[in-house]
Amino acid sequence: MNFKNNLYLFIQEIKDFQLFIKSPNFHSKYKKNDIKNISFFIKRLKYLIICVFLLWILNIFFIGPIVNFIILKTGVQHKINHLNLSFFKAVIVAPIVEELMFRYILRKPLGFIIIYPLIISFIFNLSNIKIFLILMPLILCNYVLRKNLKFCWLRNYVKIFPYIFHLISILFALLHILNFSNISKFSILIPFLVLPQWFTGIVLGWIRMRYSIYDSILLHSLFNLLPLILLYFFKFS
Repeated sequence: MNFKNNLYLFIQEIKDFQLFIKSPNFHSKYKKNDIKNISFFIKRLKYLIICVFLLWILNIFFIGPIVNFIILKTGVQHKINHLNLSFFKAVIVAPIVEELMFRYILRKPLGFIIIYPLIISFIFNLSNIKIFLILMPLILCNYVLRKNLKFCWLRNYVKIFPYIFHLISILFALLHILNFSNISKFSILIPFLVLPQWFTGIVLGWIRMRYSIYDSILLHSLFNLLPLILLYFFKFS
């Protein structure tokens, strides 16, 4: 009975995902108190692990062959040497930074005023004093805007949110074109190189909106972790 219930709930999640893609919205299944609930966390972790395996099955057997075909057609090469990829950067740093950049702002759009400068400060390794001098006026600006424009801003943002959601998913994917070299001339096929990142970005955005930014970071980490485990296994076997 428990298996049937879980299967039913999972099918409902798939249906919800399909509806969300057609019309992204602010509906959330997450409650603030859930973050302190261990049983809820374990339940979410199981669900996210299933999501990761489904994403990789989709990437390996459906999207991956398309990308490989485009690589052969265009002659591009992957810049990243996966065998020398840092575990810490791939599983910890990249998911946190990318989720804050692309998914955190989906529900808190004014957050970009603080998040983006903070990430830039981290990338360029600025001193604590410089970060403080940059962030203090931005935090004040964020507070003033949220206090005075909250309802007007939110009402207008909700109207255009479906477009914002899909635009951010596309931008997230296009960022990963930088992972390729030998892109000497524009080809209509080039954007299809990042089909895996585009679809994964949509799933991460859905998880972020339905549950929380913590869930999307965790899913992103698990998604990056699986291939690393396989690579390290074959490297040292």
